Amino acid sequence: KKNKETPPLVLGPTPESTPNPSLPDDLLLSCFARASRLYYPTLSLVSKSFASLFASPELYKTRSSLGRTESCLYVCLSFHPDPTPRWFTLCRKPDRTMPLKKKPSGYALAKLPTPPSRSAHWSGLVTVGSDIYNIGGPIDEANEPSSSVSILDCRSNTWRDGPSMLVERDYPHANVIDGKIYVAGDSNSTSPEWMEVFDPKTQTWELVSSPPAEIRLLYDTISTSAGIEGKVHIFGSSNGLAYDTREGRWESADMEMDSEWVWYSYCVVENVIYVYNNEEFKWYDSTVRLWKVLKGLKGLPKFPRYTARLADFGGKMAVLWGRGVASSGYVDKIIWCAVIALERRSDQEIWGKVEWKEPVLKVPKEFRWYDSKASSWKKLNGVEDLPNFYGYCKMVDHGGKKMALLWEGYLRSEYVVWCAEIALEMRDGDEMWGIYPTLSLVSKSFRSLLASPHLYETRSSLGRTESCLYVCIRFPDETIPRWFTLCQKPEKKNKRTKKASGYVLAKLSTPHSRHAHGCSVVTVGSDIYNIGGPIDKANEPSSSVSILDCRSNTWREGPSMLVKRNYPFASVLDGKIYAAGSSDSSSSEWMEVFDTKTQTWELVSSPVAAEMRARRHLHIKRMAGIDGKVHILGSSSRLAYDTREGRWESVGKEMSSGWGWYSYCVVDNVIYYYKERGEIKWYDSKGRRWRALKGVKGLHKIPRCTVTLADFGGKMAVLWDRDVASTGDKMIWCTVIALERHNDEEIWGKV
Repeated sequence: KKNKETPPLVLGPTPESTPNPSLPDDLLLSCFARASRLYYPTLSLVSKSFASLFASPELYKTRSSLGRTESCLYVCLSFHPDPTPRWFTLCRKPDRTMPLKKKPSGYALAKLPTPPSRSAHWSGLVTVGSDIYNIGGPIDEANEPSSSVSILDCRSNTWRDGPSMLVERDYPHANVIDGKIYVAGDSNSTSPEWMEVFDPKTQTWELVSSPPAEIRLLYDTISTSAGIEGKVHIFGSSNGLAYDTREGRWESADMEMDSEWVWYSYCVVENVIYVYNNEEFKWYDSTVRLWKVLKGLKGLPKFPRYTARLADFGGKMAVLWGRGVASSGYVDKIIWCAVIALERRSDQEIWGKVEWKEPVLKVPKEFRWYDSKASSWKKLNGVEDLPNFYGYCKMVDHGGKKMALLWEGYLRSEYVVWCAEIALEMRDGDEMWGIYPTLSLVSKSFRSLLASPHLYETRSSLGRTESCLYVCIRFPDETIPRWFTLCQKPEKKNKRTKKASGYVLAKLSTPHSRHAHGCSVVTVGSDIYNIGGPIDKANEPSSSVSILDCRSNTWREGPSMLVKRNYPFASVLDGKIYAAGSSDSSSSEWMEVFDTKTQTWELVSSPVAAEMRARRHLHIKRMAGIDGKVHILGSSSRLAYDTREGRWESVGKEMSSGWGWYSYCVVDNVIYYYKERGEIKWYDSKGRRWRALKGVKGLHKIPRCTVTLADFGGKMAVLWDRDVASTGDKMIWCTVIALERHNDEEIWGKV
């Protein structure tokens, strides 16, 4: 009889609404407590209030009272040369509709937003309940032994210090038996303090009686240890030892156990040791003292044993391994994960079934530099788009402020050596940036000319102005936004059956702006205005204005607003910028206008009628400038400010009925928005209704939450992201749609 599987949890906005921020916390906690923790990292991205609730201890008290406990997989990774470990947890990706032949990649490793712990590479790592213990190990580069204990609370994903061991230990081995932690080795092997035990209930350490000194000398270095059947099994350079925790005595261990036991790829699941060795999974039958093959495994690739890590995952076995990506010359690496269900069919057989296997993390490839003041390695920014290195790379000093980078690879089946010149620049006191050109790669003189203001003066005199697409992207785990511009790839000869991808987003080699996620971004002429928004993590409102000059791709500071605004909305009408909301909604300073010619801000008169004043108490979700009016729509209120008449008026609900707040744009005085599944709509202001954009063919059917629209010189640019099922990577796509009005009631689009 097959068990019914619990359907996956999918939360998403309905076509006509967005998540209601006014739901009581108690109700939300009750809902969240019933969901699997696999969804928590994704759901916490919905809003700050959601993130706060998921970090709340009340959520886990509610889960406990409902009996909703479950096993979670935590992974600690170290990326060379950075010595600071990074912690991840397994989570479910948001459900996305894909073709039937392609299954979505449902799992990923999500980075914990918690301060890093001490290095866990040589410490003892064990789990008791919802706590992960990081015990002992060498301290920093001094390699000094340590008695410290750090504890990761997996309910709140926060670290705390635990009671220190009685003895400093360099490379300890830790095991859990009957809820107690036994730590052995890597103190002075002649000392009687060779093993100690920690009781999590009393929070105390106690020394364990040691084996005779002549035996301890044989275990100066422990290679493997495990806790099974109430005994701590220890193997070193000589015969094995076992400590019976219930009898409190030492005895010889099974030597047969040591024959297949490799130190880096094993785990204990329900009192049985499993290993991955010689491309096979085996388990140890303690009754007959033999290693036996785990039967029934199908669908797992073969991988070197030194890349594999095994873990108990709630009575199942989790297997993680690294794998090079062939298309990158095996330079890029993907971490894969598989979960194996285990079933004992007799005393002599255990069978395994692969429940799923997927790529869960792309290992980041980074250039790093050492900050001697902070005594830490840091990322070199600005060089993320350098090509993959198919062989070894070498770096040399090139004049003190530049670096020459050389690497080997192939070009049209010929072996060549490549070279890039990277200028190095320190920004904000503790950030190092590398700068290298794109079309300006041709030569230094080309680079200088393309950055010259005289070029744009010449273009202007010739009437050579054109629209350019700029994109601001925030990547996971990064607070600094990156700006890109659409450019043409160099033409390459390809097979006739395959068209070359002619466009690419090229990263700007300009200092970063403030975070653009909570700001308002508008364009006037060749300038992009980044207005207001929260300041750093403090979430304080701001009145600042940054301006990106798209001719020279340089930032400058603009005149500050009169009012600090946290999440403002802005629109452009007749060359003026109108910024509204996110100050005190009862204040007369609710909206202001910026004249780009005089470079001055001025307050806009606020609504005066009682109904209008009530409507000012709204959370703005959409704002657009059309027909000389600034249209402002909230969850239940609709206002418009006539910029030419200088007055406020009510707006019918027809416009708000279909207007999606996250994927819309205005092109030639018409609002367009992406509804769902490849359908784009436009608002007929005369007929007061939304109409379908006709004639659009070849546009992928994609979830609207991944889509962004932009005016692109009278055409519409559509950007969206899409997972690559084979690798787990994510690609950003772009399409340009030409728009043509056939009559008052029809607009047609052509991809």
